[in-house]
Amino acid sequence: MSNRFPAAGVFPTCAFVFALLVPAAPAQQVRDPILEGYVTSLNLPQSFAVNGQRVDLQPGATYGLQKDRRTTSESPLKDALQVGAYVFVRGSLDGKTKVVRGQTILFRDDWDRKLSGVGVITKMISGGPEPLFSADGYTIRITPATDLTFHGEINTIADVGVNTWLQYEGKRDRQGVLVATKAKFMRVASKPAKVLKGPLEYEMELQPPDFLSHKQGRVKMAAIGGWHSIPADKELQARVQRVGMRVVPAFQKQMTEDDPARIHFQFWAVDDEQLHEEFCSLTGGLILVSRQSLERLANDDQLAAVLADGVAFVIQRQGISRLVASRVALGEEAASLALMSFAPATALFFAMDSNLPNKQYVQQQEEQRARLALSLMADAGYDPKQAPEAWRLVAPKHLPRNLDSLKYPDRSGYQLGILNLQYRQQNSTAISPRP
Repeated sequence: MSNRFPAAGVFPTCAFVFALLVPAAPAQQVRDPILEGYVTSLNLPQSFAVNGQRVDLQPGATYGLQKDRRTTSESPLKDALQVGAYVFVRGSLDGKTKVVRGQTILFRDDWDRKLSGVGVITKMISGGPEPLFSADGYTIRITPATDLTFHGEINTIADVGVNTWLQYEGKRDRQGVLVATKAKFMRVASKPAKVLKGPLEYEMELQPPDFLSHKQGRVKMAAIGGWHSIPADKELQARVQRVGMRVVPAFQKQMTEDDPARIHFQFWAVDDEQLHEEFCSLTGGLILVSRQSLERLANDDQLAAVLADGVAFVIQRQGISRLVASRVALGEEAASLALMSFAPATALFFAMDSNLPNKQYVQQQEEQRARLALSLMADAGYDPKQAPEAWRLVAPKHLPRNLDSLKYPDRSGYQLGILNLQYRQQNSTAISPRP
């Protein structure tokens, strides 16, 4: 699996701000920014960084909301300049030092923005008529005002549980919980998944190492080119397997061995100096991480971040396969309607008999995976704040001597935004939402 995030600035809602514009000085009309992205570090009151790019705050710098595009130097939004906030910077670039001189800082106010998507329920937090659950990387609440629709085996809210798929719309509340205004639930009957033909179908072969004889194993996946050695390091492999299985959602581990919906996860460290991200087989639950990347990680929390990304990918893949398989189980017309309701891009993609999803769909899946990985980490007891640091360490081809000089990749920026918004209790510097 190759995880390639789009360039900074194209991600959807992540940062939020708590402020009301109270003009204390003449407002200014703002022109187009020269830099935008997630705030990744602070050195206030002098400077901050946006996706690793240094911004020096200029005397009299003004602040405002991007949607209003009017700013003042005395705006309360000055206090919203925090790690994870999404900002637009207006100013100039010093051609010699490559430092941005920040004269105007605009915040993307996504707090009131409607969120929507599709995902599987990975954890039931509370039940009853107003259930609270984890799905699609969000904590989602159903209220009496939620417009509910049920499909397939799901007939009432009482039937909703883990491994139920839903499409949702809603907004976050003061605690960062997504309160659903609409929710469509669906659970596809457990049947053996069919392998889709095309790029998703390729050769994979695994030969585990022999720890007693210290004989290396090897694995072949066409997607990463030829055979890769699996070190016969029992302690190393046990650690990778332990951390990996811990981030697998509990409902998956509680399934019987013969349940077609169960994913049989395996986690192995391989030797590959070029592999800077985890790779997953597109059939089954095999997830690989390079020993060289693992050696860069400071702790198990960071290893969990990398492996949780792989687990999230496999869960995504299974869900799409099962929805496609439901075209036979539910009937072509009914299943097509369900697919259109749950994932319009997916339905269109298969309706056109294409094996290559469009760019927007790929971007949505990458963002979903990044959110879901944080949720899996938190549910497993790992620190989700370590995820952006993990990708910062494994992304570069070569590590510099000064690790503080490492820039955050776009994946880290997106996750910093989600952490800032949804994990405030674990982040003392997070911004409070508006009342």
